[in-house]
Amino acid sequence: MSSKIILVTGATGQQGGTVARQLSANGWKVRALVRDPGHPASQSLMKPGIEVVKGDLEDSDSLLRAIKNVYGVFSVQSLDLNHPEKEEQQGKRLAEIAKATGVSHFVYSSAAGADRNTGITSFENKGKIERYIQALNLPATILRPVMFMENFRFTLQKVDGQILLPYKGEADTRVQMIAVQDIGVFARIAFEQPDQFIGQSLEIAGDELSVKELAEHISRFFATAAVYPHSAPVPKHEHDGIKATQFFIREGYKADLEYLRQLHPDLLSFASWLPQSNISF
Repeated sequence: MSSKIILVTGATGQQGGTVARQLSANGWKVRALVRDPGHPASQSLMKPGIEVVKGDLEDSDSLLRAIKNVYGVFSVQSLDLNHPEKEEQQGKRLAEIAKATGVSHFVYSSAAGADRNTGITSFENKGKIERYIQALNLPATILRPVMFMENFRFTLQKVDGQILLPYKGEADTRVQMIAVQDIGVFARIAFEQPDQFIGQSLEIAGDELSVKELAEHISRFFATAAVYPHSAPVPKHEHDGIKATQFFIREGYKADLEYLRQLHPDLLSFASWLPQSNISF
């Protein structure tokens, strides 16, 4: 096992959890930052190679304790809809502390589109964090995941015996997506190859399908017709995830799938992800 330690924030969340497990499974020492070590999600991380430590992205002192003697940091923050400014503040605070303590490699999980003017709160926050990291001259890699396949767990709707896709789209509209577990793989690859990835920003995806192909996969897997109506049902609460889906459909993607598959040949396709999706209607 490597003697190098990676501090992983958001360790009880989707991205942080998969990064912690991916690094640990490949010989890295992981320090998983959690708010409540006694929580079942925190307890599930307690295995060889993973040290669970208490800390909070709002508390600089706890971050200073957690970051002591680490080689690298995986940084991810979530959007608080009641206090959207917190995401930006937390991301900048962690970057500042990493710079001040001499962290060798900072991997920040942003979002595809964060470098464009989307008007989506979480994307705008992430863009500001990206620029701040760059202004600090922090040795960093920025990962920009496209839409998560896991989003379909919340956005697919079954109405009148049909599955409705969560957006309005033409049959040939191209959609890129990624399984969260593959974000963990790309984070590991970045840490393993600092000479190649420090100073780089990489948009990451696992598959690209037309809306028609997406509907066909869903129809086949669930044995239920999936449709993409020109007037898609509007969710009761249009949260950032829905807005992001609309942006991805409208603006398209920039991830280079051929290159990404060279880095990670076992990238999950949408069809291979569906059996593990746990989607139910």
